[in-house]
Amino acid sequence: MNRMIFTSISFVLLGIFTCFPSISLASSYNPIEKSIVKIFTAASAGDYYAPWTSKFIQNTSGSGTVIAGNMILTNAHVVSDQKFIQIRSNGNPKKYVATVEYVSHDIDLAILKVEDQSFFKGKKPIDLGEIPNSSDSVLVYGYPSGGDSMSVTQGILSRLEHQSYVHSGLYFFAGQIDAAINPGNSGGPVVAGGKLVGVVMQNIPDLDNIGYMVPVNIVKQFLTDIEDGKLDGIPEIGLRVEQMSNKHLRDKYKMSEDQSGILVIREYPDPGNNCIKEHDVLTKIAGQNIANDGTVEFRENERTWHNYVLEGMQIGDSVDVEFIRNGKIDVCTVKMAKTSKDFQLIPGRIYDTPPRYYIYAGIIFCPLSLNLVDPYIDSDEDWKKLISPDIVAKTTRPKTKENEDVVILYRVLPDKINEGYGQYEREIVIKINGHKFDSFEDFVSILKETKTQYTTFELFNNDQVVVDHEMALATQDEILSKYLIHKNKR
Repeated sequence: MNRMIFTSISFVLLGIFTCFPSISLASSYNPIEKSIVKIFTAASAGDYYAPWTSKFIQNTSGSGTVIAGNMILTNAHVVSDQKFIQIRSNGNPKKYVATVEYVSHDIDLAILKVEDQSFFKGKKPIDLGEIPNSSDSVLVYGYPSGGDSMSVTQGILSRLEHQSYVHSGLYFFAGQIDAAINPGNSGGPVVAGGKLVGVVMQNIPDLDNIGYMVPVNIVKQFLTDIEDGKLDGIPEIGLRVEQMSNKHLRDKYKMSEDQSGILVIREYPDPGNNCIKEHDVLTKIAGQNIANDGTVEFRENERTWHNYVLEGMQIGDSVDVEFIRNGKIDVCTVKMAKTSKDFQLIPGRIYDTPPRYYIYAGIIFCPLSLNLVDPYIDSDEDWKKLISPDIVAKTTRPKTKENEDVVILYRVLPDKINEGYGQYEREIVIKINGHKFDSFEDFVSILKETKTQYTTFELFNNDQVVVDHEMALATQDEILSKYLIHKNKR
C-alpha cells in the first residue's frame, strides 16, 4: 500500500507552545520523573514562497525521555528545522545544549544527544515495555504548556490501529489514549508498569481527551535501525494494493469462498521484489492471513492494516509471501527494501532542508513538493483543490527514474523582462528549448548552457514562456537586488 495517505480528521502536533492548562497527578517522588526532560527548540523552516529566505525563528517546547545509551527519545516534530536545542530535567534549572543524532520524520521519532555527560548523573534510563492491552491504564509524562513543571496524567489505551501520522502524512500503527495531553506533551513517554510503551504524538483538538502515541513496537524498530549508525527507515514490499471486499472482484481473480487477500494494482521499482506482480492476490505475509479488507489480526479480536507485519522488520530482512496467480497459490521470499514513499513523484513534506530553487529573468523555478502547497494538508482532496488539475494529472504516478522531479514555474517577480507572464503560477515545465529533462538539476544545467537568442519554456498547458537570454543574464543582478535576494540558486 502506498503510505502517502492522508486523513480528513484534523490532528494537532503537540510540540507547539500554546496556553492550555496542565493536569498534575504526581504527588510523590517517582524515579521515572528524573528521566523526563523538557526540550526547548529554536526552529526556522525554509520559506517556500520566498525560497531564498527562512521563516522567523519559532521558539517551541516539547518533552523527551532518557533511554539506554544516554540517548534522549522524542518526536521528530519537536526538533524539526531546528537551529538550537536545549534540554532541562525536572527540578533542575540548568539547561544543557543538545543536538539531533537521528531523526525519522516518517514515524515522528528522534534521538538527541548531550555532550555534557554530567547531565545524566542520577538519571536511570526508562526501559522499553510491550504494547499494553486495550483498556489498560497508562500514565503520560511531559511538560504541557500552561506551566513549567512536569505533569503526569492518567488514562487508558483506548485502541490500536493504523492512523495517519500528521507530521509526515504517512500511515503507521498508532495507539489511541484518553489521558489529557496538550501542546508541549509531544515526545513525552506513555508509561505502563514502569516501562515506556509509547511516545506522545498528536491529538484531535475538537474531541475531548483523544490523543495518539507512537507505540513501542515502532520505537523498537527505530532503535534497532540506528544501531549500525545510520537510519534506513521502515520497509515495505513495494506494492500498491486494493481491498477485495467485493465478491465479483474476488470471483474475477478465481478466489474460493475460504480464501481472502488484497489485489496488487501497482509495483514500485523495488529491488527486493522480483516475484510479486500486478494482478497477483496477496493472501499471507510472514504466515499471517490477510483479510479482504487488507487487515491482519495482531492480537485476538484486534486487527489493523497488514503493514503491521512489516513495521517491526528492517530493510534487508526477508519475508515469505503467499499469493494467488491465475487461480493458483504460490509462495516466494521478498527482501525488504525501500518504502513506496521513496518512489513518489511528488515528495512528501520536507524538513531540515532548505528549498531548492532557481531564478531566471525574475521567474522562480523549483521542484514540486507538498511544502509548496501547504505544510499542513489534511487530505488528498484538500491538496487537489490547491493546485491545478494539470499538475494533479501529471503527478499522480510513481517515479520512472530515481532522481525524477516535477519542475514548476512557481511564480514571477514582476519586471520588464517578464512582462505579460505574471499570470503564471505553479505551472509544470515540460521542456526548455525543446529539450526534456529528468531532474531539477538537469533543468538548471540545460538553462545555464543555453546558447540560443531566446530561451523557451514549454508548459504542460501548451503555453510558452519566451525570454531573451542575453537580456536575462544582463538584468539578473538588478532583479535580485530589487527583491533583496542574496542568492540566485539553491
